[in-house]
Amino acid sequence: MRLVRPTLLLLVVAGVAAPVPVATAAEAVRGTLLSKQERAGGIVVRKERVTIGSRTSLVTTVTMPKPGRGHALEPYLPNDEVSEGTATTSSVSGALNRYGTAVAVNADLFEYASGQPSGLLVIDGEIYNQPQGGRPALSVDYRGNLTASRPKASGVLSLPRGREVPFEVNVRRRDGVVLYDNGWGPRIPEGAGRSLVGRLTAGSVVQHRQRWVASGALRAASSRRGGHAIPSDDGPDLLFAGYGSAASRLAVKPGAAFSMRYSIGPLARSARFAVGGGPILVRGGKLIYRRASNREFSDSQLMPPDARTAVAQLDDGRVVFYAVDQVAGSDGFTVGEVARDLHRRGARTAMAFDSGGSTAISLNGRLLNRPSDGYERPVGNMLVFFRPDEAHRKPIGWVRVRRPRPGGVVPRVTYAMVKPGHVEIALTSPKGRVVYLEDRRRDVGTHHVRLPAKMRKGEWELEVAVPSFQDRVVKQIQIVDRPEPTPKVDVELDAAEAPEPSAAAPAEPTRAAGADAGAAPWGWVAMGAAVLAGTGLALALLRRRAR
Repeated sequence: MRLVRPTLLLLVVAGVAAPVPVATAAEAVRGTLLSKQERAGGIVVRKERVTIGSRTSLVTTVTMPKPGRGHALEPYLPNDEVSEGTATTSSVSGALNRYGTAVAVNADLFEYASGQPSGLLVIDGEIYNQPQGGRPALSVDYRGNLTASRPKASGVLSLPRGREVPFEVNVRRRDGVVLYDNGWGPRIPEGAGRSLVGRLTAGSVVQHRQRWVASGALRAASSRRGGHAIPSDDGPDLLFAGYGSAASRLAVKPGAAFSMRYSIGPLARSARFAVGGGPILVRGGKLIYRRASNREFSDSQLMPPDARTAVAQLDDGRVVFYAVDQVAGSDGFTVGEVARDLHRRGARTAMAFDSGGSTAISLNGRLLNRPSDGYERPVGNMLVFFRPDEAHRKPIGWVRVRRPRPGGVVPRVTYAMVKPGHVEIALTSPKGRVVYLEDRRRDVGTHHVRLPAKMRKGEWELEVAVPSFQDRVVKQIQIVDRPEPTPKVDVELDAAEAPEPSAAAPAEPTRAAGADAGAAPWGWVAMGAAVLAGTGLALALLRRRAR
């Protein structure tokens, strides 16, 4: 992509046909601070009056610390489903305010009726919606760095007789094959001419997947039209649905073998979250926005002055949410003018989001800008910065490993969540092999962990983590050849508190111990009877000799 030098950037003024003098971005943009509010944790809210050429607009920015070390920056879906649900940014930030400080800004374009995003959406490594048509995306990695790119996705389903069928993930199609999971919702969209449910037998979803290779056998095939139920993410089943002319390509019999491969990129190697938007405004500290290089957006989206939303990251890692109003006394900006303003503020990475009536930025339930519609519009997705209070920093209440039940070698594991969060559970075998048991969002309450039915003898390590809040609990699980007896007292002892078994003197079964204790009194009676009988016999012999 060609770079636009600030010294060559021309000011475009509506209604003026005469040449405009060349000026740098720093000279062309002038800002006047109206108010500044500093909050705990390094969060700063500024309201400014910014002038670019002949336009003057009200700009609201919220500057926040670099994500990490207890600070989370991630996309948010109102109902945790792509296919349904919208909400206002103020309602979301207000709900999260119960646990700490929350700042929310509207993000990607969305389908107004359902709330489905227009571009990529990745939450905790799970693809909720794949990228579309070369649209840009902003990703957040484990270290809290933001990266803007133009990712693309490629998926191929291999069926018997050498057939290869391209597929997509969690999108709505009139013609094509789509893989649906719980990130979409409970049921697939209506109108599928045919569906397949495959059961994985080899391979698995790669953690924080950007590449996915798997194989298995088809468990069911159906030509019934309608919204089929989507299998649970906890199970090995995958559902493919065919629409339009592509439905006939899924005409196979149950039991047939299949394989699949899927990849997405480019994204940051350790990208954990990603959200669509665009255009990309600043990359590597350089102003790169050009109208000609953003053909996936129309001139009506880029050129007219309008209310605008954007997000940027500064050189020191701080994140800036940016909103410009178009109301009485505020003209609004073009996308190019927003790019120049963010470049002036020292942005290293910056990308625009949905604009117009969707533009909204809120803090702890309070709307900070003035929406162009006169009221806050519900949106389908948003980007949220969250700083938990010290009292609520740890969402995991406890993790408990119970002793095995009689007759079994696998213990029961439960954990409690004192606040909602995305939980990852990994089990490491005695030989160091890692198995992921869970990767999903959990609500407040007690939850059970389903351990593998077959676990070899030795010490296993169970890790329960909520990475967004840097909360992590590790427990050791000891698998023995024969289960220990169920304790009579405190059967819910934590593994760390329970007494270790003695290898030299294994405990006797409880049943046998009870039998011995019950037989002891009768043993004494028998012994007394034997003594009396022996004494009587001795006396009888002495009497015979005396005669």
